[in-house]
Amino acid sequence: MALDDDPSEASGSDVARKAVAGVAAAAVGIALMPAVGPVGSAMAAGALVPVFEQLALRDRRAAESAARAAERAAELAAKTPEELAEWAEASPRRLALLANVIEAAWRLASDEKTEALARVLADGVRDDARLDVDPLFVAALREMDPAHVQTLRLMADAGNPHDQPSGRPAGASQEWATEHLHEALPQLSEGMDYIVATLERIGCIARGVPRWDVPAWWSVTEFGHATLRFLRTAPDRSAD
Repeated sequence: MALDDDPSEASGSDVARKAVAGVAAAAVGIALMPAVGPVGSAMAAGALVPVFEQLALRDRRAAESAARAAERAAELAAKTPEELAEWAEASPRRLALLANVIEAAWRLASDEKTEALARVLADGVRDDARLDVDPLFVAALREMDPAHVQTLRLMADAGNPHDQPSGRPAGASQEWATEHLHEALPQLSEGMDYIVATLERIGCIARGVPRWDVPAWWSVTEFGHATLRFLRTAPDRSAD
């Protein structure tokens, strides 16, 4: 029996699947607009809705993760799912953020990432001025595996006992050398060079001040701290 024919499945999850398919098709329509024009892109997007519905059926967990991100964002922004859809349809930039969040949640299928992505989307829903910066957080979250998050949290929250600036408490500069991260997170040691390089590339850490014959010191950037706020389980600034 097809999913749509099963009464037990004709619920919010089925509606969410169709919503995800519709948003995905709309995003494809936006991408095709420059090449085929508005009429052609609209026709292509409409024709692709059944395809995306089938993709949702093939990967139910990913589809549910994407739907949860949208539903949770609506909850955080004090909107119904219908109001969220109306908000997105009112502007290409809004729709692009929604599509980016849904696509990222679909690919990542992680409870922690789904919650973080929902917070990013809710941030944009509350304030259109955030629509230019919030996609950057979506991009960063897509690049971060649990090892990146663990390392970034350590750097932001824990003092480095090897960092002993003159006349100040140990760890006061909140900077870490790569060799110190190897020591602090031995289970990640083999991948630490890659972790640090990725965190620098996505803007979450930046080079600190070389000292004590250690050339590479790192500190968490403002962007890195903001990314962690979206990842916290406690309410972050987007929930204020």
